[in-house]
Amino acid sequence: MNKGIGKKKTSIIIASLLIVLAALVPLVGVASKYAFYLISLGIIWTILAISADIMLRLGLASLAQGAFLGLGIYSVALGMTSAHWNWWFCALVGMVLAAITGLGLGLITLRLTGHYFAIGTLAFGIAIERLFENWDSFTHGARGVTGIPEISPIKLGSTTLVSFENETSMYYLLVVFLALVVVVLMRVTSSPFGRALAVIKSNENLAKALGINVTKYKVIAFMFSAMVAALSGALFAPFIHYIHPADASSHIGFVALIYTVIGGAGTWWGPIIGSQLMVVIPELMRPLQDYRLMIFGVVVIVVMILVPHGIAGGLKSLYEILSKRYGGNKKATL
Repeated sequence: MNKGIGKKKTSIIIASLLIVLAALVPLVGVASKYAFYLISLGIIWTILAISADIMLRLGLASLAQGAFLGLGIYSVALGMTSAHWNWWFCALVGMVLAAITGLGLGLITLRLTGHYFAIGTLAFGIAIERLFENWDSFTHGARGVTGIPEISPIKLGSTTLVSFENETSMYYLLVVFLALVVVVLMRVTSSPFGRALAVIKSNENLAKALGINVTKYKVIAFMFSAMVAALSGALFAPFIHYIHPADASSHIGFVALIYTVIGGAGTWWGPIIGSQLMVVIPELMRPLQDYRLMIFGVVVIVVMILVPHGIAGGLKSLYEILSKRYGGNKKATL
């Protein structure tokens, strides 16, 4: 009982800390509008990285996150520009489509393990990318979709309660969505469903012996992962105002995994740290021009060698070492 209450308090504290820290960004000011843009974009990629981390917590590397991102992107882009639907409805449509697609793909690929699962999801991602690129009459093909409006305001009757026409209000909305995703994931992880997933990751045969329907639990987790990825896509489209099939390409799946692994897979702060660093660092190295991607690649490799569990995992280990030495045996919950 006390353990459950403790985890509930932890989720509330982390979500509150996220909101407080993020709220300070516009108040203290940033170097430029572009820096503010990068931080906001980093939050969108953080949500995508969390979607990849959901599957990594099962020991599976999904490379289909770009496809699920694309379902969210195109649902919003086409829904708002062609059908003139409300953003909130378009986002819901994209997440439902992603969940249904995740269900179908999961039933096929989740019977596979290791790199076979990764290859299966990669093949699906490539297929969806080609669909977005070649279905010209519907997706606008390589021309992309332009003129995507801002997120629809929240209204009460004819009165506008909250508008998202400026960068600050859009930024706060992104922070709220990120906090909601983190809290939901934390609650799911500490629930009986999450504990069943932990058993499946550690030993599938044991899980089956305990009566756990392994395929069912994996598919549900995959559907949840797909919905979170679609949410990031739904936020990306009105943030950029123009989308292209390349925005939902198969390499996005690799990008999401890199962000998560660098930050620390299986940790609460890992996707946040990894996404922000991986968005900001290449821009800081832009003056190096042709050498920046090569240096960036070297930095990524060095971090993975020195801190194999990611930056957040390294900080967690350091905290536990210091706690044992100076303050008793304590475990960090990063």
